[in-house]
Amino acid sequence: MAVGGELVDAKSVKEGRFDIIENRARQYWRLSPSRSEMQAEGLLNCRCAMAISKDLLEILVCPVCKATVELKPDQSGLKCVQCHRVYPIRDDIPVMLVDEAKIEE
Repeated sequence: MAVGGELVDAKSVKEGRFDIIENRARQYWRLSPSRSEMQAEGLLNCRCAMAISKDLLEILVCPVCKATVELKPDQSGLKCVQCHRVYPIRDDIPVMLVDEAKIEE
């Protein structure tokens, strides 16, 4: 059994020696970067690679006024540049339904 890239022998597992397994896991997590270190490096921003392609953004328009939509800075939705409706993005899919949109200024 491997914990943190290191082997924990089968005898320890069979005997229920969870202290050994726990120590190996603690060693592994100590070597791993902390959450704040990962945030500083931008590794925790799961949307750092844009889920919606630029090609898709070029063809999407507001269903109401047919104006261009732009990705919000927080990447939570697509905002119409003309009527200011914001269409949500759920599971990396833009929901371009008028009933789902909210008007923002």
